[in-house]
Amino acid sequence: MIRRIRSDEWSEWRHLRLRALRDAPSAFGSTFASSVGYLDSEWQARTRRGALSRELAIFISENGDLLDGCAALEAGEDGEGWLLSMWVAPHAHGTGIGRALIGAVVARAQELGLNQVNLHVNATNSQAIALYQRCGFAATGVMMPMERDPSIIESEMSRPL
Repeated sequence: MIRRIRSDEWSEWRHLRLRALRDAPSAFGSTFASSVGYLDSEWQARTRRGALSRELAIFISENGDLLDGCAALEAGEDGEGWLLSMWVAPHAHGTGIGRALIGAVVARAQELGLNQVNLHVNATNSQAIALYQRCGFAATGVMMPMERDPSIIESEMSRPL
C-alpha cells in the first residue's frame, strides 16, 4: 500500500530514511553519517512537514509492518515539482513499488496543479533511469555534478503533466 506518511511516524521515517541512505549512498544528496546524528526533534519536524505541508509530501510503501520504499514531492512556486528521496528496498525491486511511488508523487503534483515533475538521478543508475522512463520521464540533457560529491554525475529528467 502506498500512502502519505503520518505526522506521528517520525521514528518509522527515520528508520526507513537511514536504511535508504545506507543502501544507496550515491543516490541521495544527504548522507547516512550526517542524518544519523539528527535529534528526534529534527526527525519529528521533517516528518510533520512531509505529512501535512502543501510544499512537501512524503509517500511510503507499507507491506504489513514493513516499510519498503519511499518517495517525496517538493512543490515549487514556479509550477514545477521535484521528485526526491526515491528508494525501494532491494528485496522489493521488480514488484511495482517504484512505479506506484512515482504514481503517488505524480498524482499529488496534478492535485496541486503543477505542470511538470523533475528529478535528478545518478547518471550511472541505469535501473532507476529505466524506471523513470517507463513512468513518463525523459532526460532534459542537463548533467551536473552532485553538490555533496562532485565525482557523482547526475542527469536531470522531467515529466510534463
